[in-house]
Amino acid sequence: MNRDNEAKSTAQSLDFAIAKAFGGSPLNLACPDNGGPSISWAGAGVANAPEYDPLKAYRTLFPNGEKGGSVVGTDKASLRKGVNDVVRIQMQELLADPKLSQSDKERLQLHMSNIRDLENNLLNNFVMPDGDRMAIQGFNSAMARDNASRGITPKMHADIIAIAAATGQKRAMTLQLGPCILDTEYNIEGKPVGGSWHESVTHANNKPKLAIFDRLNQKNFAYLLTALEQYKFADNGKTLLDFGVASFIISLGWGGQHWRFDLPHVTAGSANGRLKTGYYHNLMAGKSEAEREAKFIPTNRFLSTIGRAVGAAGTENFNARIPSKDAATRLDQKGLINEMLA
Repeated sequence: MNRDNEAKSTAQSLDFAIAKAFGGSPLNLACPDNGGPSISWAGAGVANAPEYDPLKAYRTLFPNGEKGGSVVGTDKASLRKGVNDVVRIQMQELLADPKLSQSDKERLQLHMSNIRDLENNLLNNFVMPDGDRMAIQGFNSAMARDNASRGITPKMHADIIAIAAATGQKRAMTLQLGPCILDTEYNIEGKPVGGSWHESVTHANNKPKLAIFDRLNQKNFAYLLTALEQYKFADNGKTLLDFGVASFIISLGWGGQHWRFDLPHVTAGSANGRLKTGYYHNLMAGKSEAEREAKFIPTNRFLSTIGRAVGAAGTENFNARIPSKDAATRLDQKGLINEMLA
């Protein structure tokens, strides 16, 4: 990575890798403040520009409303291939295996048919609550990058993410809650109340004001989880969140040096039982601050574990092929965080 507000990724981000693995593209949304690097990358130095405008994002995904929704270009066709088409070649080879009995073949075909029925339900039957849709359709696009909209656009983006997932339009999405260098102070409701936040709050270690912004972001994440949970499956009582994973990641600490340790990474949802839920794990429990500071956060292992849980091929040892210059000191970035797995 380069430094500060000109940072560029040296590889693709996990959202892009997951979307690609399932034959689509990611949905990337962002909230004010405006500016700085994206958190989604198609490859080294190739950013996926986020959309700040909830109304534009909604109309792009659903030009005819959710029932007749479609994505632009070839995404609709590729996304609706579904699980059956992704593994079609392997299925044909397996069904042609003479070692497989006729009853086994029939059970396998029934299983794939059931998956197709589930996908059709996902793609056709869910619609956004009327109140959420009306709020988005009434949004003034001219305010999309205005700091004054910080209190409302995260919720609209969360509603769009939830319906995009529920209808199968998108398989991987990101919501960027702020730029690399934030310079606006917000209150707990997301209203701008001052400037010079980066220097006067972050670099000054103003913990009370830092806590307010942390709680604001956590409220936004909690709203996203609620939005995902409102889409329920009648046959098993599970919600959309049960079948997926939502992650809340803090990459930098405060202070002039912005430390890279003791940073919480939160996941919600179990990827249909593949991840543990309801627990806290400290990878550096009992270690001194100096030891924790030297080790950093094993972000690559965290991302690899998410990729493994959702079944995205090509996410093993995610972006950990080239060791960092101080790899001998840091926690190993290759492999998984096994404590996360169910």
